[in-house]
Amino acid sequence: MKRISLQTKSLLFFAALFFIAIAWCDLSVDSRAAHLDGTGASPEFSVGVTAYSTRSNFVVLHPGSGKIYASIPSSTDPRGNSIARIDPASGSIEQSTWIGSEPNKLALAPDGNTLYVGLAGSRSIRRFDISKNVPGSQFYAGFNTTDGNLPIVDFAVSPTDSNVVAVSRNSESSSGTRGVAIFDNGVQRPIVAGEIDALTFTNTESVLFGVKQCCSGQISRLSVNATGVSSVTSIDSPFNGNQISFVAGRIYSSSGHIAEVPSGSAAGIFSVVSAQGSRRAFVVDLPGRKAIYVTGTAGALIIEAFDIDTFVRIGGVALLNPNDLEPKAVARWGPNGLAISTDEGPTYFIQSDLIGPGGIPQAAPTPTPTPSTDLTAAVRRVALPNNDIIYNPSDQKIYASVPGVAGLPVGNTITRVDPVSGSILSSVFVGSEPGRLGISDDGSTLYTSLEGSLSISRFDTITQTAGLQFPRLGGSNQIRDLAVLPGNPHSIVVSAGEGGIAVYDDGILRPFSPNIEVGPIEHNGTPNTIYAYHDQSTGFYLYKLSVDANGLSVVSSPRNVIYRFNVTMIFDSGRLYCSDGRVVDPETNRQVGQFVLRDGFFTSYSVTVDSAARRAYFVSRNDDFVEVFDTDTFNKVGTIVIQPDPQAGIFVGSLFRWGRNGLAFRVPTQSGGYIALVQSPLVAKAIPFDFDGDGKTDIGIFRPAASGGEWWINRSSTGQTLSLQFGASTDRIAPADYTGDGKTDITVWRPSTGEWYVIRSEDNSFFAFPFGSNGDIPVPADYDADGKADAAVFRPSSATWFISQSAGDGTRIFQFGVTGDQPVVSDYDGDGKADVGIFRPEQGEWWVQRSTAGLVAMQFGASTDKPVQGDYTGDGKTDIAIWRPSTGQWLIVRSEDLSFYGFPFGMSGDVVAPGDYDGDGKFDATVFRPSSSTWFIGRTTAGTQIVQFGANGDRPLPNSFVP
Repeated sequence: MKRISLQTKSLLFFAALFFIAIAWCDLSVDSRAAHLDGTGASPEFSVGVTAYSTRSNFVVLHPGSGKIYASIPSSTDPRGNSIARIDPASGSIEQSTWIGSEPNKLALAPDGNTLYVGLAGSRSIRRFDISKNVPGSQFYAGFNTTDGNLPIVDFAVSPTDSNVVAVSRNSESSSGTRGVAIFDNGVQRPIVAGEIDALTFTNTESVLFGVKQCCSGQISRLSVNATGVSSVTSIDSPFNGNQISFVAGRIYSSSGHIAEVPSGSAAGIFSVVSAQGSRRAFVVDLPGRKAIYVTGTAGALIIEAFDIDTFVRIGGVALLNPNDLEPKAVARWGPNGLAISTDEGPTYFIQSDLIGPGGIPQAAPTPTPTPSTDLTAAVRRVALPNNDIIYNPSDQKIYASVPGVAGLPVGNTITRVDPVSGSILSSVFVGSEPGRLGISDDGSTLYTSLEGSLSISRFDTITQTAGLQFPRLGGSNQIRDLAVLPGNPHSIVVSAGEGGIAVYDDGILRPFSPNIEVGPIEHNGTPNTIYAYHDQSTGFYLYKLSVDANGLSVVSSPRNVIYRFNVTMIFDSGRLYCSDGRVVDPETNRQVGQFVLRDGFFTSYSVTVDSAARRAYFVSRNDDFVEVFDTDTFNKVGTIVIQPDPQAGIFVGSLFRWGRNGLAFRVPTQSGGYIALVQSPLVAKAIPFDFDGDGKTDIGIFRPAASGGEWWINRSSTGQTLSLQFGASTDRIAPADYTGDGKTDITVWRPSTGEWYVIRSEDNSFFAFPFGSNGDIPVPADYDADGKADAAVFRPSSATWFISQSAGDGTRIFQFGVTGDQPVVSDYDGDGKADVGIFRPEQGEWWVQRSTAGLVAMQFGASTDKPVQGDYTGDGKTDIAIWRPSTGQWLIVRSEDLSFYGFPFGMSGDVVAPGDYDGDGKFDATVFRPSSSTWFIGRTTAGTQIVQFGANGDRPLPNSFVP
């Protein structure tokens, strides 16, 4: 087999892959820097600056390679929550690797290969192997039943043992630190001590120094032995600062103070300029005998150099800082280079003769920065006052509890709503003032609290009738939540806030009910465990409750694992997803990640999760946007922007998924409220060739018969076959979802006239329109992310693209590619928009213009290979892939890290037909064998499926756009 090369193309591979925004600026010395020492005698220095558009939380130099390693937060698209290796001379990211939730501080171990990464989102520290470029093991900074998971304040690696780390911790729920802990390979030593924030090892593992940020006037010396921190000695000193570092027998501080080791006595001070904010960063250049400080001031970042022998200021330069950014970390590189990470701003790479001798870069153009993915979506508002809403997957309808104030005919009813049409289907009287809702896992039984009669009512969703009513616990306390036990529609857990929590079977109270106050409750998918959260006072208990025939009993009740008032939560796949953005493992009580929400922790959100799509959704309290996140990486996928309702109340809620790409939530208003229905490609990606809308690719063929084109489709939802005649034998098939209902529409494009003919999946009516001309190649896809496929053609003769945007933005016409290229359209960057791309067979080259992440080009494949791009790894991004007809080999480049893998599936003479046949979010390698009319489907969840369907000469529908 010919060897596949995966290599860079000149000026394209990594640079184009990440579309770096770089600006070189030649800044003369600012007067604010030249006269900071007050003498007016400071010599002038020149500086060249690269402003790299990607934020970083921390930077360190790897001396072995001369590269800068940076921790990239989730707010940076598309490389959030990663460790990036950067060439400091150009500012280009050479490699980025996902590491965990909200990476922050970095520390290089003495072996020169292990990088430790603080993960603020999970309150843990993780190893990163630089030589292999892979994440390693991680450990938590600490936990106790009062404070919950302890946040990391600072950490340091032993100077002699790469497996030993010291960590200072504090508490989210109360003031004060929680001591310094010593870890060996992630295992904590027993003795913890020291009221310390910033810390550093000296030249020995047995001595640490530390300071408390709130207090000046002392420095602490910590003795370390095999049991942990054995003693703490406070030393009177003017020493303070938020960062400290040991270098050559002294401790240096971000405040400019220097202390001797081991005495801790004052050695000197650098007269650094006053900081406007709370942070100043520094680095000591021992070979250059300089200490370099970066200080954030109003309008400028001041860079100053000091002689570490005489403490005299050498000079300074000022960088324009219009956004008043504060420096977070500084690293030295090269003869005269400095890397600076800033809060809420870019990472700077500078070169200056202030730092050392060497050349200064010249100015260069500034490309447009990569934008974030914000998509506007229309909202359909179903005018229906309600106290709660819930979705029933069994009949795919929304059920609402409607208060009496709504009046006849809907007041005091359970009302059923069709989310597709937005119409009210039925209203059934259920009792006085229905409130919270709960539904059984089979969708047959609904429960609602009745606040008017202080009872619970059962509702049969199959017969649409109200049933059993029974009194509830808690007296006049409003019911906070309901949870029907899995596998048993007759049993329900009721949470009544201060009124307690209990289990009922057909209205009969089980005897054991713990005396606790809880709000939201969730089961873990079994009838044996309930998680409950106390969210109305500062206790903030997270209860694990055991459920048995006698009722409920408390298994554990740690505090502050979740730490917010009025939090709602959803259990999914072993995790509790909370409306403040945190994600918790309720079995270990560990925080495993944090979604960084736009309005911060203290804003009321509602949350839901789609584990199949690997996405979490948060709707803001004012219903003006929905934030969408990746549940694997904790990165933001994008924001669905909604036209806000000025009448909306501040507590939207009951967010849930419906249909292929729908969300629904309830909005209270002054006039009673409504149900908001939103559809967007950011909610869930479209499944290709899904003619029945069940989330799975359907087996189907087009038969170019003499009498006309025949379509035969085996619907995966029912197993029934649809057949019809539509189009001519010479037409090009172009099935896609042109109407946005989540179902693929049967479509042909007629080359002789350029006419498109589309059968609407909703009602089997059809429409037609002209777009394109003879010789064009149809390439329909959703280029504008409105949930509808756009008619589009690629004109090979001129390499011109024509895209008719269904969102109403007119027709786009542009050139991309050359004559002989083959179009390979798909969503390569996962932003919900189809990206134009071409495969160049002669050179085996791929060129893709990603709508968010920019241009990528690579060599992958041979001239006889078939491009079969698709999301084979399930990360929401299309993977570049080819199928080799001569060997039946599939070769796939993972979009996550650009590694590739291959496997055999199929043989010469087969026709490729990739798609997601099992609905797990991953493409399945599939071939159709014309000689026996047999389909071979390599399902990722259930193994190979072999199906006979079609006849020799048929074209598989999932092969529609394979060149």
